[in-house]
Amino acid sequence: MFLICASLTPRPGGSGSFPADTAAAVASASAAAGVRGIEHVVQRAEPGTRPVLGMYVVAATRQAAASASERAWHAAVAARPELGGWTAVWVDVPLPEPPVA
Repeated sequence: MFLICASLTPRPGGSGSFPADTAAAVASASAAAGVRGIEHVVQRAEPGTRPVLGMYVVAATRQAAASASERAWHAAVAARPELGGWTAVWVDVPLPEPPVA
């Protein structure tokens, strides 16, 4: 499993208001579009900071997880045009391997 995060920046001329239900919109749009591996989507949007979207993705490689995350984001933008006012900059976050018992 991989944690893929996006820092979101409003596009020039955008409203600057980040929808509070973005994580749910990404989860439902990705499922409807058949994007595989998206297990959980979270968001953090605090005043004075850029919103961050995190996706926990089951995939064989980081590249496959990043690709699935981008497809999930694009599915959400297609379903919710107001999300198109945001630019996503993607980064993967290493998750430590659990100890073997």
